[in-house]
Amino acid sequence: MLRSSLHRSHARGLVIIGTLSTLTLMACGLDGVVGGDCKSGYVEVGGQCVPSGGVNGVGGTPTQDLNPTEPGSVGPSSEPSTDGGGSRSDSGADDDASSRDDGGDGGDDLDAGRDASGAPDGGSGIDPDSGSNTSDGGATSDDAGANANDAGANASDAGANASDAGANASDAGSPLVCQAPLVACRGNCISVDADPQNCGACGRICPSNICAGGVCQGATPGDIVVIGHDMSAAWSGSVQAKVLTNAITIPTTEPIRVLSYEVGVDAATATNTRDVIRANVTNRTVAFTSATEDLIDSPSLYAAYDVVLVQGAPAAGVPALGGRWATPLQTFTKSGGVFIALDSGLTDVPTLVTSAGLLTVGGHQVLGANAQFNVTAANDVVGAKLLSPYSSFGASVGFTGVEPETSDVRYVVRWADVTALPIVIHKTARP
Repeated sequence: MLRSSLHRSHARGLVIIGTLSTLTLMACGLDGVVGGDCKSGYVEVGGQCVPSGGVNGVGGTPTQDLNPTEPGSVGPSSEPSTDGGGSRSDSGADDDASSRDDGGDGGDDLDAGRDASGAPDGGSGIDPDSGSNTSDGGATSDDAGANANDAGANASDAGANASDAGANASDAGSPLVCQAPLVACRGNCISVDADPQNCGACGRICPSNICAGGVCQGATPGDIVVIGHDMSAAWSGSVQAKVLTNAITIPTTEPIRVLSYEVGVDAATATNTRDVIRANVTNRTVAFTSATEDLIDSPSLYAAYDVVLVQGAPAAGVPALGGRWATPLQTFTKSGGVFIALDSGLTDVPTLVTSAGLLTVGGHQVLGANAQFNVTAANDVVGAKLLSPYSSFGASVGFTGVEPETSDVRYVVRWADVTALPIVIHKTARP
C-alpha cells in the first residue's frame, strides 16, 4: 500500500517536472519559439524556427539546405532556366523547327535527336553535369530549323546585296575621266609625275624610290623573256599558260598595258593567247593594244606600255625590222619594261630577237609531239610555281646558239633530253 502510494506520488512529480520543463523551454525559446511564434532573428520554415540567415534563399549566404538534392541537380529552391543554354522555351525556335519539319528530311531530324554516342536525347531534361536544363537533340533540330530560316533571310539579303553590287558594277563600268596631267588609278585621279609608287603609270614602282618627270631614276632593270611554246592549243590551266602568265605579270602596274605584235600568227592563235592571259591574271586588269611596226618604233614606248608581246615575225625582212626596233626596245627594257617573244617554230623569232640586240639566239629546233620539259630555275619569277616535268599542248621549240647562262641570263625550262636545250629563257636587261 505504502509502496503504491509512493509510485503514484513519484509519477505525479514527474508529470509536474515535465510540464515545468516544457514551459521553461517555451519561455527560453526552443528553436527560437517564444509563446508559439518564432522569436526575433528567427523565421518559420517547414514548421521550424531557424536563424533568418541560415536557410537557402533566405537572408544572407546559405549555410543550411533544408531540402538537400543530389549533387548537380536542380534543387527545389531554384527554377529551371527558361531563357538560356539548352532551354527550348524560345518560341521562335519552335516556330522555326515546325517550318523545317514541313520541308526537311526526316532522316536528318532523327539524326539530330541523337548525341555523339548515338543515344537518343529527350525533348528536354536535366544535364547531370551542369544542372542546367538542356535539350540536346530537340534543340539541335530546332536550332537547325532556325538557322535554315535565317539562312533563307541571309540569302535574300545576299540577293539584295548582289543587286546592289550589280548596280555598283554598272556605275563602275563608266571609266573614270581625269583631267591631264592626272591619270586614273584605282578609282582616283592622281599625279604620276613624282610619285615613286606610281611613276609615269598607276602602280609602277621605282626600285630607287625616286621618280622625276614620270621616269624612275637610278637603276631600273627590265626583263626579256623568250618562250618556245605554241599557244594555239594552250588552255588556261596548262603549264605553258602559267609560264606566259608569270612573264606578263612581272610589271606592278594596274592595268597591265600590253602592246601585242601578232604578225606571223593566225587570228585564232592570237585570240587564244589573249584569252589565256586574261583567264590567268586575277585581281588585275590586262589592257591589250594591237601593235604595228611603227607603234613599236617609238621613243615613248615605256611611257605608254608595260609589256611588249611579240607573237611571231614577218615572213621577210626580219633582220631589218629587228635593227629598226633595237633602240626603242632596248630603251624600253632598260627603263623597266618587259619584252616577251613567243616562238612556235613557224617564224624566225630568233633572228628578230637577236637583231634587236635583246638576246643572242642562233636558231630553234622544233621538237616532236609529247616532248617533256624540266623546270630548271624554279626560283626565277618566270619559273615560279611551275609543275616539273611537264609536256606542252601544241608545238614547242628548243633554242640553239643561245648566249650562256649568267646571273642575268637564266634557262628557266629545258628540254628533258640529253641536249637539254633551253625552252624558256629569262634575261635581266640592265641600263
